[in-house]
Amino acid sequence: MPDLEHTPAQDQYLQISANIFKCLSQTKPPVAYHFFDTRIGSVKLLHPAGQRVPKVLIPRLEELCAEGNLFLNRTEYRAFAESLSKDLGVLATEELLNAEEVAGIFSHALAVNLDEFISQPLGQPYSQLVKDVAILCEYVWASPKRALPFPRTPGTEHTLALQSAGTCLTGLAIHTVLEHVHLDPEAMARLALGLLLHDIGMINVIVTKLGKEGPLLNAEKASIKNHTAIGVKILDRLRQQHVEIPPEVDLCVKEHHERYNGKGYPLALRGDKISPAGRICAVADSYCAMVTKRPHAKALPQQKAAEILAADDGYDPVLTRILARLVG
Repeated sequence: MPDLEHTPAQDQYLQISANIFKCLSQTKPPVAYHFFDTRIGSVKLLHPAGQRVPKVLIPRLEELCAEGNLFLNRTEYRAFAESLSKDLGVLATEELLNAEEVAGIFSHALAVNLDEFISQPLGQPYSQLVKDVAILCEYVWASPKRALPFPRTPGTEHTLALQSAGTCLTGLAIHTVLEHVHLDPEAMARLALGLLLHDIGMINVIVTKLGKEGPLLNAEKASIKNHTAIGVKILDRLRQQHVEIPPEVDLCVKEHHERYNGKGYPLALRGDKISPAGRICAVADSYCAMVTKRPHAKALPQQKAAEILAADDGYDPVLTRILARLVG
């Protein structure tokens, strides 16, 4: 690999491994290919994004890739992440991407496929989500430290899919720290699926209520509070299609608005009466809501949001302390 130290290329460009190169379409690659030209001591464009790669150029690209001298510009990271999100399995063996970059790719993939499920809550889109979280949890189980950056993944943009993906990653990180000695990839996958689907009952209210500017009316607040019951009905309809749904999904859907001090809804459960999955989901969901910009609230800095939750007796104090350490 060329030495990019003390050059702008060190931060501006990301090395493309052979593993990643195989995943990028060579018909019309989503990113431009660059290489470090030692003769002039700078990075040069070799092939632009979105244009068919001539067959005669492919061996040269493969050679540069093998040398560790094929790069993409980080300004094209979103297109790169979108391309990799279609083949998440490659991330399990990828060594050139750091944990933060991989977290971003998982977040994007989960949000995209959850959007598909939201538009059509049927068995096939659900099966894709099951595959996604299984790959995610195998990735974390193989090296639990990989989960540490997850709570820093959520951005300030607010959509149902993005917040749910952030909740999934944040809750999984909390679980990983809590159970680090006894991690089980199958149990992790069941929890991660519940965290991802916890808010599916919002499907019926997202357009009419969540996008509204200004404060919500009492009737609108009551409608939103009913989303846990709507989520249960959606799960019931899936089961009628013979879809297997683990109990952790039911618990996250039903309990993510229960509060440790008994002041939550819909059942006002208190303390350990709330399941572990429900308690983790409550912390992760609230955190991800607080750090995103919504019509009725500004986005808080991640550290500030974690500190507020740690001081709130409505949340399991063990879990909020873990979140504060992860964010800090």
